[in-house]
Parts: sequence; structure tokens; C-alpha cells
Amino acid sequence: MTLRPLNVSFTVKWSQNDTWTEAYLGVRRLVYDILPQTVAEQRVADAALCQLALVGANHLVEVTLGQVLRSFSAQAIQGFTTEDLERASYYNMLSQWLPKMTGKTVDLSAQPFRSSEALRKRRNETVHKSSALATVQMARAALFSAVQTSQTIYLHTGEGFPYLSVLTEHPLFDEEWFSDVNMPPVI
Repeated sequence: MTLRPLNVSFTVKWSQNDTWTEAYLGVRRLVYDILPQTVAEQRVADAALCQLALVGANHLVEVTLGQVLRSFSAQAIQGFTTEDLERASYYNMLSQWLPKMTGKTVDLSAQPFRSSEALRKRRNETVHKSSALATVQMARAALFSAVQTSQTIYLHTGEGFPYLSVLTEHPLFDEEWFSDVNMPPVI
């Protein structure tokens, strides 16, 4: 009997996730499957995971802003270039770029933008130097507020939210707005 080499090929395919989807699924898993249900059940190590949830939730809004504004970048509006967009801060993208690109103002004092701004500030306090404390309640509110902000940004541009199927398959629960959550002081 003669042995002949056997050639086999196979394909591995991951689901059709992009940066926003992967971040949402990861933060959602952290918030609802890994962290405890209440602050009373929160252990010391959970505080660091809550901080990561805040950073991840904030990332959702930054990704949304980048995606939406890049879709406008073919039109160099009022002297802004793609390079300018890449260097733009989160706050400037939301307060200046989005209104210039869409021709519509963004009311940062109204929800969900009020919560988005509170999340942005707390994320900065968490990441830069002070490592601000975070709780389970803050983590849940951060995810809820970030997703609501992402949806509102797409609505602001007149585009449909491209991740509705992801939210249907992996639902977001109603939570408190991030700006309304009781937060430990920054030390």
C-alpha cells in the first residue's frame, strides 16, 4: 500500500465585528457577566475592572465620532483636513467638528451629551495621574450613556445606527445616566 500525502485546507472566520462592536461586547461582558451586581458585593479588584469599563465605554463614543467624522472627511469642510481630524480631541470632535460637518449644533448640556461629557472627564481623571475610583454603578451607567451617545451621534448626522442588530442580539439594559451617578471623589 502506497501512502500519499493528504492536503487539507480549512477556513476560520470570526463574526463580522468591527472596532465598535468588539469594544461594546467586551465592555458589556465585563459590566454584566464579570462584575458583581451591586456596589455592596464589589471587591477591591473589581474597582480596577470598573475603571476599565469606564475607559472602554468612553472608547465607544470616540470610535463613533471617528467613524462618523471620517465619513465626512472627503469634503474638506472649512479648512479641516483628515490629518486635523486624527489630531482632534474628543471634546473638539463633539463640540466643533460634528456641528461644522452636519450644520447642526450639539447641545452638550442635554442628555446623552451631558453624560458623555461627564464620562469623558471621569475617564481622563481615571487614566491620567489620579486613577479615580469607580464603582459597578458607574460602570453600568458609563456603558448605557456611551451607547446612547453613539446612537444620538448617528441620529444627529441623519444616518441610521449601524449596530442595532448587535444591540438586539446583546441587549443594553436601561441604566442611570452617567452624569446622575453618585461618584467617589477623585483623590
